Amino acid sequence: MRRSLALALYLAVSARWTGYVERMLEKRLASGNIAVVSTGFNDNTYTITVVTPAGIEVSNVTSAVPGGCTSPPHAIWVLGDENKVLFSCNGSDNIFVVDSGL
Repeated sequence: MRRSLALALYLAVSARWTGYVERMLEKRLASGNIAVVSTGFNDNTYTITVVTPAGIEVSNVTSAVPGGCTSPPHAIWVLGDENKVLFSCNGSDNIFVVDSGL
């Protein structure tokens, strides 16, 4: 499972997938603002930051990853279910999906 995620992330960051990657890393909200998800590799957290189209921060919420997940290196929005975030767990070889709360 870990190799599959690594391969998917590698393909996602290649130049020809740029538009697809943008949709995976950011979520456009009904308000026009943009939500971005990131991970805290060293502290077992993930952060959802909401910014305006001009890049002004609206909110920044950091949450703990679920139990069983350590050292989360990557996070993406789940396409087709805009409120879910998927992240890998480097230290525990797990993959989790959580509701973003947006």
